[in-house]
Amino acid sequence: MDRRFFLLSLSSGFLLALSFPPLKLGYLAWVGLVPLLFLIDQEIPTTTALKYGYLTGFFFNLGTIYWIAWDTEPGLLIIVSATLAVVLILSLYFVVFTFFFRILRKKFGNYALLSVPFLWTAIEYLRSLGVLAFPWTSLAYSQSYYLSFIQMSSITSAYGVSFWVVTLNVTFYILIKKGLKWKASFVILMVLTVILALSYWYGRSILSRELPDADLQVAAVQGNIDPKVKWDERYRQHNFNVYIQMTKENFETKTELVVWPETAIPFHLAYEKEFRDVIQKLTDTLNVPILTGVPHYTFDPNRDYVFHNSAFLFNPNQAGFQEYAKMHLVPFSEHTPFVEFLPFLREMHFGQSDFTPGIEYTLFQLPQGKFAVLICFESIFPELVREFVNQGAQFLVNITNDAWFGKTSSPYQHARIAVFRAVENRIGIARCANTGVSMFVDPYGRVSEETEIFTEQMVTGGVVFKKEETFYTKYGNIFSEVCVVVSVGWLLLSIFIKKRSSQKVFV
Repeated sequence: MDRRFFLLSLSSGFLLALSFPPLKLGYLAWVGLVPLLFLIDQEIPTTTALKYGYLTGFFFNLGTIYWIAWDTEPGLLIIVSATLAVVLILSLYFVVFTFFFRILRKKFGNYALLSVPFLWTAIEYLRSLGVLAFPWTSLAYSQSYYLSFIQMSSITSAYGVSFWVVTLNVTFYILIKKGLKWKASFVILMVLTVILALSYWYGRSILSRELPDADLQVAAVQGNIDPKVKWDERYRQHNFNVYIQMTKENFETKTELVVWPETAIPFHLAYEKEFRDVIQKLTDTLNVPILTGVPHYTFDPNRDYVFHNSAFLFNPNQAGFQEYAKMHLVPFSEHTPFVEFLPFLREMHFGQSDFTPGIEYTLFQLPQGKFAVLICFESIFPELVREFVNQGAQFLVNITNDAWFGKTSSPYQHARIAVFRAVENRIGIARCANTGVSMFVDPYGRVSEETEIFTEQMVTGGVVFKKEETFYTKYGNIFSEVCVVVSVGWLLLSIFIKKRSSQKVFV
């Protein structure tokens, strides 16, 4: 193994990993790809470039999602094996990027660098599609603390921010490696300055707008229930009482909606009248709706059980409840995909549940307006959230249970992703997590009432309803799709032209 190449891979992987929450080091992502570009943009065998591209992906994913199987029940061996399996698979995206860049480099020489932001963004976007989608580590999310630089998301979604980050990397790379003459260096520095200045100016102009008053006061109840206790049948009364008592003791009269987190009630509440009556009585007494996460089941036409990860809304002085079933489930955690084609997967046990995805974009109705619920993992999918907004959601509620991942970076990463969903659609979000982070996000991404993790706390904050339709909400992933088309166009063009020698266009 070449020591220099190894160090370049290591540097790139961990610079990118360190740029993600909870560390507020997003600027590291601006140069995080530079070592990788130094590695793959030189005259070395493509197999060597692919190997070290994969190694870069390994270091990056290990540094960002090391927690992926942190508390998997089957044991340490499964935890380590599952973590390595996910890291090894996700690292293949770096190989795909490296492979296509090498093709273009052979055909277009230094011009191929112009394709890098398009290629990277296209791969990130395609990674967000399908039942195995996992866009958790999109480069955009490293910028979640830099609100001025992410306001473009209302036009391009988060993928436009990824494009911007990669463009900065390419510019820095050209400046360091190609900018040998003072005139070229000056031009490149000016380009870099313009990219940063325009992005910052646009963001500041958006953030300077006067924010309307809150339309709804929401209380998020963070019960801080240990997951091992939570699912123990012996403690279900205790778990239930925690949320009842916290709501009673911390309730503020201005509150208009109370939110409990994902599976706050860890049993089938729909079939437990005694517990439903307690919640309904509390709702009636406070005269405030209560939203809670809960497992649920129904029956299919063959009378077989169909299990869902659901949310129920109880309204004052109304019988019954409104229900939403989670639509995008976590693969190999909440369900096992492809078992109809690969039956042996049924025999593999990762500690997963056996949920069925919901099929309806349910909107909950309050006197003040309509809202949608994003259950846990769903908050990382821009298109899913956009569809809820287009269906008429005026604000969003994100309920989650990140207790499984302990005191790792996972709860912070997950929380900061919600900032992008707010900015993309200019919509307010109330977030309630079992062990944190609970918080409120305004339509411009500003966070308030943020809790610490693993604390028992109830916070009340204002939610601003959606007041405008963004370009992204109306037109969707046009920017990402353009990146796919441009990337495919580059690759097709490379097939029909003769191989060109490397051209010094940046010196």
